[in-house]
Amino acid sequence: MPYASLIAILFCTFGVSICHAAPVKIMSLGDSITAGYNGSPETELRGSYRQELGTLLSQIGIDFDFVGEFQRGAGDNDHQGIGGYSIERMTAEYGPAVNLYQADYTLVLAGTNNHFAEPNREYYEETYRDLLQMVRDNAPDTSIIIATVPRFGYDRAPETSYWTESWVNERNDVRFPMMNQAIYDVAAEMGNITVVDYYSELDPTTDLISDGVHPNLYGHQKLANLFFGELSSQISAIPEPSIVFPMLAFGVMSTIRRRKRSAQA
Repeated sequence: MPYASLIAILFCTFGVSICHAAPVKIMSLGDSITAGYNGSPETELRGSYRQELGTLLSQIGIDFDFVGEFQRGAGDNDHQGIGGYSIERMTAEYGPAVNLYQADYTLVLAGTNNHFAEPNREYYEETYRDLLQMVRDNAPDTSIIIATVPRFGYDRAPETSYWTESWVNERNDVRFPMMNQAIYDVAAEMGNITVVDYYSELDPTTDLISDGVHPNLYGHQKLANLFFGELSSQISAIPEPSIVFPMLAFGVMSTIRRRKRSAQA
């Protein structure tokens, strides 16, 4: 066997960076906020947090691949998000895709469409537990990063007469905080799940389009920043290959050369 081939096998076997590393697979899982709210008018500054996240990852040299059944937006924008989906529908329907793509990281934002249910802590905990367990069952090696549910805004279209200030306040001050506490509690209970606080980061007066629900560019950038902070931290925490393995390869190569010279003598 040629020396170069032997060394390549050793380096690849022990994970040394000389080998081509596969891109980090990232699944964005959720509802319409995950899918991205695109289209006109341009003044709405619509987009997708994946576009912003992809830029941040590229800037620090991380090779990535967004995965999922759906695609929305320019570039690598695959995702697993359907507008209007509740936590329960995600749990019931997303399992095959989660299993198919086996993402290294799964970014979850779920719960906005559960705000019509009467606020009940046990209900929220059960639904989040089921969703996160579904992801874990179908992709056991994925690292889950889940965002808290953001606030609604007030500047709602007039045809939805129920969208009053008191109605929005009740969501922002009661239901969403209860959902978010359930997220923290279930994540702590299940272990190895990271929570990022989108609820506290998003400002409804500046970060949402006029429907009062979907993020504009600024809202997407804030969510991208939160996910990027965790992703970059977790990816950089992966241990570097030990110097033992290059030394081992060098030793093997030296031994072979010595034996070859002895045989020729």
